[in-house]
Amino acid sequence: MSRTLSNPSEPRHIAERAYVAIRYALGARQSQLLAGLFEPGRPAHNLAQALGHRDRTERARILAIDLRPIIEALDDMKVSSC
Repeated sequence: MSRTLSNPSEPRHIAERAYVAIRYALGARQSQLLAGLFEPGRPAHNLAQALGHRDRTERARILAIDLRPIIEALDDMKVSSC
């Protein structure tokens, strides 16, 4: 039986990671980060786990990586609507 590995850059995984990052930024922690996702993929699980890191600086670094594309997309929308 062949097993297909999920590509973390697939749109579904990008959206799920963005969802987890936003939930974290809004105060959700641990299992709450994945609440609302139907069968979240491995990339979302990995991000939720990484956001539980002991070191606050490491959590901030990880969160920044996943929030950056969201902020850039919002910024692009703001610029194009002017």
